[in-house]
Amino acid sequence: MAQKSLEKELLELENIVARLSAEELPLEEALALYTKGVELSRSCDELLSAARQTVEMGKMELEGEANELE
Repeated sequence: MAQKSLEKELLELENIVARLSAEELPLEEALALYTKGVELSRSCDELLSAARQTVEMGKMELEGEANELE
């Protein structure tokens, strides 16, 4: 499975929002786009949460190493 890219998913989400805002779409197509947008939004949130956790863990490791040096 290909690794998810936050940038690609955000771009796809932006494109969906633009289409839903600008086009007169059939109901079924609009609902499908909306559903895909919700999925992308959740996926982006998960990717951001994972990145935050990685940063926090890195900070804690650096702080621990700095305390050991003191």
